[in-house]
Amino acid sequence: MGEMFLKLAIDFTTKVKMITIEEALKTIDQFINPLKSKKIDIIDSIGFYLFEDIIAKENAPFFSNSGMDGYCIDYKSYKSGLREYSQSLEIQAGSMTQVSLGSNTIARIFTGAALPLGADTIIKQEDVKLVDGKIILPEKIKQYDFVREEGSDFKSGEVLLHKGEKLNSAKISLLASQGIYQIEVFKKATLAYVVSGNELKFEGDSLEFGQIRSCNGEIFETEFKDVSKSITNLGVVRDDKKSVKEKLLQAQNYDLFLISGGASVGEYDFTKEVLLELGYKIHFQKVAIRPGKPVVFATKGDTIVFGVPGNPVSTFVASKIFLKYALVAFCGSRLKNHFFKVKLGNTIKKSSLFEFYYRGNLIEESNQTVVYTDINQSSGALGALAQADCLVRVPIGVEKVESGDLIEVMMISE
Repeated sequence: MGEMFLKLAIDFTTKVKMITIEEALKTIDQFINPLKSKKIDIIDSIGFYLFEDIIAKENAPFFSNSGMDGYCIDYKSYKSGLREYSQSLEIQAGSMTQVSLGSNTIARIFTGAALPLGADTIIKQEDVKLVDGKIILPEKIKQYDFVREEGSDFKSGEVLLHKGEKLNSAKISLLASQGIYQIEVFKKATLAYVVSGNELKFEGDSLEFGQIRSCNGEIFETEFKDVSKSITNLGVVRDDKKSVKEKLLQAQNYDLFLISGGASVGEYDFTKEVLLELGYKIHFQKVAIRPGKPVVFATKGDTIVFGVPGNPVSTFVASKIFLKYALVAFCGSRLKNHFFKVKLGNTIKKSSLFEFYYRGNLIEESNQTVVYTDINQSSGALGALAQADCLVRVPIGVEKVESGDLIEVMMISE
């Protein structure tokens, strides 16, 4: 449905056809190649992406063991009617001697201890009674209860983690459990950015009439910290071609170069003009997204350049949808933003030609989660963005969403 609308979606100011978000992401995939690998200690690998599959070296558990403090038996003896047992063994976690359970006897066993040969069922210690030196079992127990069978989690030779997976503390712990302490990961990209505009002021500057404080760099520095090797601030670009050209000549020194502002169609927005003069191919410059429509993606050989609009909310949305996607692509993976559906608390009306990302707030009402977008939706409204906790997606082709309808949201904290 979205493609039908976009056939007519021409920006009549510049005669440039808009493309969908999906088309833009596919284009990024075509021109960004994953970086090479490096070997690192697993303790330093959080946030990196695996360069190769990880194969299990051992069964897990490595041996059958107890999942509870209690007693273990051969269930056949219980099934035959036996309820009073004499204890023949006590097995602690860490014991390295394989022992056997005597016929019609019971063994004291602790969590993590190896199950003795002949035993197949654990009874929790609080479920038994001790009477005159005998251990009395309850009338209802299940065979195999609380037994962690060898290989029940995974078996030697299975793929534990796949190439391109992002490492977190759980996955790093899994690696350690297999005796894997060094791994190959994709290198992360080097990123440099500039912000453009004669009106921008920076830390330590006093603000005068007609000026604004630069704040988009802070979005880049924080949003991309976990997916970049380094982030270099190359300063401000003033609104003239010479300044823009001087900065863009440095793009080849980085994996990804980003210019904030100068991507629109104003008389002083020179990014696209200078890119073409320097021999770049512009693959897209208008995407059917709001906020954030004038996103520029250009390449020259292996040099990647993005231009994003200067309004901070547009910059934020473009960073979430396009720029982070590109940085993850350098890491040999594909960013998947996680959307979930909740009930909409207010009616939304929009143009059918764009996919909109409204800022929203989630509220619990009558034991269900409801999202409201009745806050300032201006692309310059940083205060409203800071107070929002999610982005609300309304796709192309939809002009109205009624209060009470289900709608997709993505947490801003992702």
